Amino acid sequence: MDLTPAMVIMAPILTPIATSVGVDPVYFGVLMAYIMGICLLTPPVGTCLYVGCGVGNVSMEQLVKAMLPYYEALLVVLVILIAFPGIVTWLPDLTAVRGS
Repeated sequence: MDLTPAMVIMAPILTPIATSVGVDPVYFGVLMAYIMGICLLTPPVGTCLYVGCGVGNVSMEQLVKAMLPYYEALLVVLVILIAFPGIVTWLPDLTAVRGS
């Protein structure tokens, strides 16, 4: 499933669950969009991989091997975002304080 339909279907279902356990909705939305973006790039169902194979005229194996450093970087950023949620919410929190 592509990113937009997945967000339209999953966000209304998962957001109330996340907020009921105390997760900030902004943080949840950013994390959900980031994770779903990663899903577009990972095998076996990553739709962007198929487009990349077609445009680059390469096999799936060649493309995935070439993308391994990028997968690692995406996962490192994901771990940082999960470990330090304040990174995601500092700007909305800053504007909320200044607006008050």
